Amino acid sequence: NLQALLVSDPETDVEAGAVHIKAGHFDDPDTRAGLAHFNEHMLFLGTKKYPTENDFETFVGKNGGSTNAYTDMEDTNYYFSVAPLDHDEMDDDDEEECDDDGDDKVSQALSGGLDRFAQFFIS
Repeated sequence: NLQALLVSDPETDVEAGAVHIKAGHFDDPDTRAGLAHFNEHMLFLGTKKYPTENDFETFVGKNGGSTNAYTDMEDTNYYFSVAPLDHDEMDDDDEEECDDDGDDKVSQALSGGLDRFAQFFIS
């Protein structure tokens, strides 16, 4: 089952994404203690679409954000945040190209971060 939670607050100065997986240390095979934590670290090495090691962390850092993850006994969580640096930089031409009513714009920082982030979970 996939559950999604979307939260929007136009007054904030941060945009973020997270994935929570119901698997952690208790799911390690008896002969492979630490495997869940190992997989946590391996996730950020690169993807087919973005094969360069640390591409995700570099992109997020250049956009005023950070990444992190943790593995607990029954859960693993990956998350990142970015600063919506381009929200105020849209000119009138950009606004005309938007498909929406303008109330729920997504910054290029979040859009690019989510694209890179999603690639870690696509097989």
